Amino acid sequence: MRLKHLKLSAFNYLLIFSLSFLTIFSAFYFLPAAAHAGVNFVIPIRGTVEYALLSFVKRGLEEADKAGASLIIIDIDTFGGRVDAAIEISKLLREQKKRVVAYVSENAWSAGALIALSTPKIYMCKGSSIGSAEPKKMDDWTTDEKMVSALRAQFESVASAMKHPEDLAKAMVDKDVEIKDLKPKGKLLNLTADQALKYNLSAAVVSTVEEVLALENSTGSFITHEQTIGEKVARFVSDPVLSGILLNLGILGLTVEFWMPGHIAPGLGGILCFALFFWGHTIANAGAMLPLLLFIAGIMFLMLEVFIVPGFGLTGLLGIGMTFAGVYLAFPDPHEAVKVVSVSIILTTAILATFITYFPTSKMFRQVTLSAVIKGTNASKSENIKFLGKTGTALTDLNPAGRVKIDGESVQVVSDGQFISKGAEVKIVSDEGNVITVTSV
Repeated sequence: MRLKHLKLSAFNYLLIFSLSFLTIFSAFYFLPAAAHAGVNFVIPIRGTVEYALLSFVKRGLEEADKAGASLIIIDIDTFGGRVDAAIEISKLLREQKKRVVAYVSENAWSAGALIALSTPKIYMCKGSSIGSAEPKKMDDWTTDEKMVSALRAQFESVASAMKHPEDLAKAMVDKDVEIKDLKPKGKLLNLTADQALKYNLSAAVVSTVEEVLALENSTGSFITHEQTIGEKVARFVSDPVLSGILLNLGILGLTVEFWMPGHIAPGLGGILCFALFFWGHTIANAGAMLPLLLFIAGIMFLMLEVFIVPGFGLTGLLGIGMTFAGVYLAFPDPHEAVKVVSVSIILTTAILATFITYFPTSKMFRQVTLSAVIKGTNASKSENIKFLGKTGTALTDLNPAGRVKIDGESVQVVSDGQFISKGAEVKIVSDEGNVITVTSV
């Protein structure tokens, strides 16, 4: 039996949606993390600094504490990322009771520089660099003057707390800060490993983690904190651009499923996209479940509106409100949330309008929607000719397939591309190989 022949009740739709969503979400989110034991821990900072990385660092610090690590090395190689996420990571490092040092293995730019400054001691690899932390607006990449002032104060405060040169920290953020014989006005400070050592920002120039351990008098081997599969994918799907794509595909998939119930594939595709979206952002928000719960509740209210409650009223409005509230709260930054959600709504509306306007009249649409009718009927072409030109009453919604009553018989039909509601009068306009096509009268 083909899946789209299945007639599911509203309760079954709700159950399938909920179980599918939670199964997909749980399969990734609750992947067990391996527990390590050792005397030294290395936590790598790689790629863009964002909230999913914050979750990874937090888990690494917790595992290092449980394992009784004597030294934690933050291995940094990043061009930067979100300032707010870097500030949270900085706070975690400064609050650590165990020994923590930074090892700049390649680049510690922008947010990476703040993370390095958040440790009491910085080691730099030969050929590495640190600095260039001027904040930029995400929409046009121009300098954000307000953020320059705030971030300069943050860098200065962190450098002071960790006993690093404050003037160097400020010069990484503000072009107007001048340092004699090192940085003129109008340029950001970016130090090489040798310069950082000369100006007392770095403790030593090294080549490997083992050299850092030797200089810190930490004997024994070290354990590198690894990302789980879930964390790797979460960092990927929580990217703002990909988040918008997942939102678009999720909305389209569920809309198509509501519009043509029973096809299963669009609905499952939409569920998968939303599961990936919320899974990534739940990890990025350190496990906050409220956005996910609001979204699931909203979808359930919408399904109740579609399948059980007649008309469109309070249930539908609650469903829409809770759904968008869940999506909005999934983002750590409200400005990013408004931007991504707005773009997603506009793109989804445009794609959906095009889909509704042109796809129902296409040859592909008829092949997809009529296949079940062709396979499911036992009537021959000669038997269906007797209905040509007659009128009847729709026993179900024709969206576009459904059943009508003609001369006292219940007959499987398909509309001529338009939606026809239950109880409407229809007329048989054609018979094409066991398929009866009707139009509204």
